[in-house]
Amino acid sequence: SRSAPSTPTAPTVFPVMPCNSGTGTDVTLACLATGFSPSAVSFTWTKGDVALTDSIQYPPVLKDNLYSGVSQIRIPRNDWENRASYKCKVDHAAGNKEVNFIKPNVIYQLPNLTMMTSEENEQVTFSCLANNFAPNVFDFNWLKDSANINTDLAFTMPPKAVKTTKGTVYSAASFLTLPVSNVHSYDKFTCNFKLGKGQKQLTTNITQEYNFSEQTPPSVFMLAPVKQTKDNKVTLTCYVKNFNPKEIYVTWLIDDKESKHDFNTTNSMKINGDYYAYSHLTVPLNEWEESEHVYSCLVYHEAIDENTNIVRSITQHTSQQTTMVNLNMKFPDMYPDYIVDMIDMYHKGNPEEVQDDDTMQNTAMAFILLFLITLLFSIATTAFKVKPISAPRIILKLFCFIHLPLACIH
Repeated sequence: SRSAPSTPTAPTVFPVMPCNSGTGTDVTLACLATGFSPSAVSFTWTKGDVALTDSIQYPPVLKDNLYSGVSQIRIPRNDWENRASYKCKVDHAAGNKEVNFIKPNVIYQLPNLTMMTSEENEQVTFSCLANNFAPNVFDFNWLKDSANINTDLAFTMPPKAVKTTKGTVYSAASFLTLPVSNVHSYDKFTCNFKLGKGQKQLTTNITQEYNFSEQTPPSVFMLAPVKQTKDNKVTLTCYVKNFNPKEIYVTWLIDDKESKHDFNTTNSMKINGDYYAYSHLTVPLNEWEESEHVYSCLVYHEAIDENTNIVRSITQHTSQQTTMVNLNMKFPDMYPDYIVDMIDMYHKGNPEEVQDDDTMQNTAMAFILLFLITLLFSIATTAFKVKPISAPRIILKLFCFIHLPLACIH
């Protein structure tokens, strides 16, 4: 290695702490200092105001003209689990730095659990997808008509971690594959997800059942654009109706490429035994009016042939054949206030306001909403089917679950 520069450079300091609770009576903490020069550096550890003397400091290492050094210390596990605060101070000629060590808060969050099926090569594969749970202590098990299924028939993928402002959450999937001959229309399959909680391993069980019934492929419509003049935006809406079961995957493309704009899809809502949902894509008004982009809504559902998806497309030019709806429009006095509020909620595309409720009142409101939408909008394009990316259907669903979880309806 080349010699270090003559100008002093202060270190950058990082705390290194355990990722999990582990075992044993002690926990090892490390204090890493990088990018400093000259090599003379010292580490000091404290717990509160008490200096700790049983740390180990390793000789610095030179790389790319700068030094890196590390010091570590072992502390009682009880102190760490009780979130005692430790500090590492790094003294250097170019400046002193310090970092704090405290065990991160562990969040407890139940997952969204979804079950899907796929049939291929005389086999039926059940997918159980657990999305956004914490901590990373979990287990899947499968049941057929309340009886446990041999675990050798199931495969669980390693969890995927995602950092959020509240902490790290995880997503995982389990797959059960059975011969078609072992699956009958009267069978009931259950995925049981067990979430462990902390040191005491308290558990919470979540189950999702799948009953074989007649599957209904969705009808998909691209509704007329909604012009939001105050925000200089246009909202495109993909209306998916009359499908069963409720699990569905909706995504958007712009000129056959993944959309860079935000979109959201409502939860599936049930009416007369079938489900419906809406997916909304919001684009800047100037982009919509000044371009000839093709905006496409893609819908995947297990009742659709496994080698196809349903696509609806719209452009600014073709949309002129329909009626552009302005959010500032006035409704006649003949419409009750609550209906106007529902239409406004729909146009804003707020999925949090749309709940799956079996009460008579909400069902009636949903019928009214559908009736008004039918009057206010006209169909933008004609249905056609295209071949998807060449991949097994179950991989497409897994891709949706891992990479585009917000587009997957649970």
